[in-house]
Amino acid sequence: MQKKAMQRQEKKVNSEEEIKTWIAQEMEVLMAIVEADYSLEKLMQDRASLVYQLEQLKKNNDSDEKELATVTEFIELRNIQIADLQQKILESDQGKISVKLI
Repeated sequence: MQKKAMQRQEKKVNSEEEIKTWIAQEMEVLMAIVEADYSLEKLMQDRASLVYQLEQLKKNNDSDEKELATVTEFIELRNIQIADLQQKILESDQGKISVKLI
């Protein structure tokens, strides 16, 4: 009888540990998603600022071609970073959906 009680207690402890581990993992995933969303927002703001800067340079007739090329290159870089991060966020969201369906 005591042996069965000890086994039940052991299973309960193991279950509690599994739940704690699962919750910790879910919190890590959630924090990563929040950080990714924040980074995405910052990249988009940065790109908007660069686009505005490029527009101002184009309006200014004495703008240096090298400066225009540099700002354009930064905008292209931001576009790549944004697309990459959006893809990662989308994949993360799809992973959450599949887990919910299982």
